[in-house]
Amino acid sequence: MRTRHHKSRSPRSRLLTACSLLASLGCLWTAPNAAHAGLSNDGLDWVAIGSPGNRGILPEETDLYRGPLGAVDYDYRMTRTEITYSQWFEFVQAYAPYYEGSHGDSTFLGRFIIYSISTQSYELQRGAENYPIEVGWRFAARYCNWLHNDKALTENAFQAGAYDTSTFGDNPDGTFTDQLTHSPNARYWIPTDNEWLKAAYYDPNRYGENQEGYWLYPYASNEPPIPGNPADGATTNAGPGGSFANRNAGSYPWANAPWGLLDVSGGAEEWLEDATSGLNGPLARGWRGSGWGDDGYQTYDRNDWSFLTRVGSQIGLRVASVPTPGSLLVIWIMAPWALRRRNQQ
Repeated sequence: MRTRHHKSRSPRSRLLTACSLLASLGCLWTAPNAAHAGLSNDGLDWVAIGSPGNRGILPEETDLYRGPLGAVDYDYRMTRTEITYSQWFEFVQAYAPYYEGSHGDSTFLGRFIIYSISTQSYELQRGAENYPIEVGWRFAARYCNWLHNDKALTENAFQAGAYDTSTFGDNPDGTFTDQLTHSPNARYWIPTDNEWLKAAYYDPNRYGENQEGYWLYPYASNEPPIPGNPADGATTNAGPGGSFANRNAGSYPWANAPWGLLDVSGGAEEWLEDATSGLNGPLARGWRGSGWGDDGYQTYDRNDWSFLTRVGSQIGLRVASVPTPGSLLVIWIMAPWALRRRNQQ
């Protein structure tokens, strides 16, 4: 089910505001013209999203106005690319002792992890290590719990932290009982629609120095991405008929969003935290962006399109997180220079 849906978010809790203040002590700026942060202790590559208190999108900055989406009043981080199979495989191996479902459940394993009957273990297919994952929402939530708990190998590390998995359940009418938004003290979570939209389309210097705004498409453009091979100068592996194969995350390093995100187009469609309600309860979770081979990339990649699907569908994941202590000082110093340089290119 692909139903367009957008949902504004209320201001974040005081805890995240405090984390943002701590973050103002400094982190490496990760925009294209500035220093690369590299991997953090959790093994993920992060991009810092600043400009807290930015405005939402305006009617003239979109084709289908859905309200002033994209406003976020706190600092946060997003993974530079979608979570890859090598990163997910570590989670699969850690969670396997507690997993009680089918060994072949693709919403747990994705496309390229299999269960070997002969070895009675999970195996990652060679060559797929850096492909973006496509998994179910509830397993994405467990992954965030695991990160929140510093990748501990105890069962409770997967059960709570960002999302209370004891709430996960389905009603007879197809609605679900899952916790709708991440816990206030979560350190990692599935991005909200506003967080995702800001990270992908918002530019503090969209109309000139310190003149904020939004692009219609990712990569600071009002024109659709160009599908094709990286060697040909293309900017996405989305495209008609699935003619462009799955590729390693970050295969188009020149196609970066204003904050430095890669693979906003192509790679994999990405889960959102936002849910919509059915007649008797929540019915589906949101997702944004196009995946590899998506025919409708020119629509899916726009800032005014998001969709809904069942929690058991296979969608990719880009994780959001609180800024680390000492994370934004370099942003304060370098962001105006870096974004100004970008707009001059």
